[in-house]
Amino acid sequence: MRTLTDDDYQKLLNLFAHKGITFTTNDVARELGISKRTIYEWFHNKSAIIEKTIDYVFADLQKESMSIAENQCHTADKIKAFFDGVPDMYQVGWLIQHSEALEKHYPELMLYIDRRLDQVWDTLLRIVENQLSPTASIVIRTMLTETMQKLLSPHYLETHQLTYKQGFEAFTEVILYGLIGSKDKRSDERNE
Repeated sequence: MRTLTDDDYQKLLNLFAHKGITFTTNDVARELGISKRTIYEWFHNKSAIIEKTIDYVFADLQKESMSIAENQCHTADKIKAFFDGVPDMYQVGWLIQHSEALEKHYPELMLYIDRRLDQVWDTLLRIVENQLSPTASIVIRTMLTETMQKLLSPHYLETHQLTYKQGFEAFTEVILYGLIGSKDKRSDERNE
């Protein structure tokens, strides 16, 4: 029996991005080029299709972040590499984009997504755990999670006339270099 491939999951993500949770099993069958019967052999229901796709997106992100954490490079390099990998989270955007419908029709999946988003930051916090107090860890996790949820919200991006990329680059700069920035940057600004 054939299993879902990366290409299949990309097709599902594309379908979900366009149709949200209003997709049908016929849509999935057509998109994947398989029968409706095969879909029901693979998935018990529509919720399972969404959940497996959520798992696919987060598993890839988690695998990449674990590889970074295990690398023997300096902590600062690990943090930079971690943030270089996070833009892949834009795949999660369709989930957030349709969060109201998910909340209404599949509240358990919305809770699942929230937990998975929170887990994204576990690896980063493990990398810096010796440098943060427990209180700072809680605050940083909240900042990271809440900011990412905003950046994945089409309404937020439209309201502030931002693209995900612009917002994420600014977010990364603030996290990596702080509000004040590097000593060299402050000196350059004073000399202008």
